[in-house]
Amino acid sequence: MKKLLSLFTLCAVAGGIYTAATLPAEAQHNRGKQQRNSPARTYRNVRAQVVEVVKPKRHSDKTAVTLDHENIPNFMPAMRMTMPLKNSRDAFTLKPGDKIQFDLLMQDGNFLVANIRSLPKSTKLKLAKH
Repeated sequence: MKKLLSLFTLCAVAGGIYTAATLPAEAQHNRGKQQRNSPARTYRNVRAQVVEVVKPKRHSDKTAVTLDHENIPNFMPAMRMTMPLKNSRDAFTLKPGDKIQFDLLMQDGNFLVANIRSLPKSTKLKLAKH
């Protein structure tokens, strides 16, 4: 009986190790599939302060902006992020310290900052502490 119980325990432990070792790879594979096929989402009227405009290093890169953004309800807490601009021409109108409102587009796990509007300098933003 002890040998049977030991064999059962060994099989259960080995099965758990196998599952733990293989699950992350499967989960990662399925996660990638899900992101590529995810529907586009738009989070409107996100408010932020410009930290830096990041010029592209290569011709194929998009111009990006580093922002301190407010909480995006039911999606993301307030934080600092660097995200590409949908329209690179927007980079010419942005400078560090500007307060803006924009639409955050998300498709296939990628973000784009679009439809940027200026906010008055007196606008109070609820940003994350750094």
